[in-house]
Amino acid sequence: TQDSESEVWNGNRQNRLWMKSNPTLGTIKKWEYLEAQVAAARESKSDRIFVLSKDFNIKQTAVQSWLNEEDYDYECAFSLDQFDGAYAIGAVDLAETTDLVCARAMLMRPDDGRKFVLAHYFIPEGKLAENDDAAEGAKYSEWAAAGILTITEGNDIDLAVVADWYFRLYKDYGIKLWKCGYDQKFAKDWINRMETLGWTKAGSDPDLIMILQNAETLSNAIKLAEADFKSRLIWYDCTAYEGREMEQWNFRNACLKADDKGKCLIVKQKAAKKIDGAVCLAILYEMYRRYRTDYKDIVKNAFPDPDNEG
Repeated sequence: TQDSESEVWNGNRQNRLWMKSNPTLGTIKKWEYLEAQVAAARESKSDRIFVLSKDFNIKQTAVQSWLNEEDYDYECAFSLDQFDGAYAIGAVDLAETTDLVCARAMLMRPDDGRKFVLAHYFIPEGKLAENDDAAEGAKYSEWAAAGILTITEGNDIDLAVVADWYFRLYKDYGIKLWKCGYDQKFAKDWINRMETLGWTKAGSDPDLIMILQNAETLSNAIKLAEADFKSRLIWYDCTAYEGREMEQWNFRNACLKADDKGKCLIVKQKAAKKIDGAVCLAILYEMYRRYRTDYKDIVKNAFPDPDNEG
């Protein structure tokens, strides 16, 4: 085994430190392979967990934090005024209707790699009466006043209210939802309301797409989102929904669990450490991965080149 993790990051062909845990390196296992693995591990938390365990026999804890604070703590405020008439990709995390629920929408502009990501959260008033999660840093009342959180009546969330948020985006800002991903749990009422509003899951080109919440489905989306955070391409501080603090609370709570194939999933360490916003972002990124080519064409058509107008 390696004497320390630092030997992984400082190892190379010259000092041969990696051979402590890889005695067949250079004969059976190729240097090129291991160099590529270490390079990936430097950039991605999920790859790091997998590589340290598989290639260097360094035992990893069951879960580790997904993002470092510097990955998401940067200036990224934006206004919705520049997106009148724009099309959005959406995602909802409906996994627990008696607790926190998140809805998201991604906006882009032509020839701009940034993803402008909106979020709105929903929580039932019964949850707040029982436990407001303040011990874990939650400030639900403040976040509701800021506009990023809606507190609904009763002990569970009426998912029609979640669907109505997408209609309000169109009514208030002219933003049109193109396609929306959802997880399979508790989705029936949300789907019914979305279909009433004009979106459908039927046909050969549905608007509503079920995204399974498992590592096989979401691992690549999670890795892409992490890379975009590090490149400052995710702009999540929308001035219309002032929720930078709530968003960062979700990102900070999110942990990763990697399987023996290197596939990863966002998980929580404690029930009160809500990760719904991070999970919803993973679903949103899987939607983007699947439909990015068509979506970018739609974005380009929605924002004509001003030099060619008239």
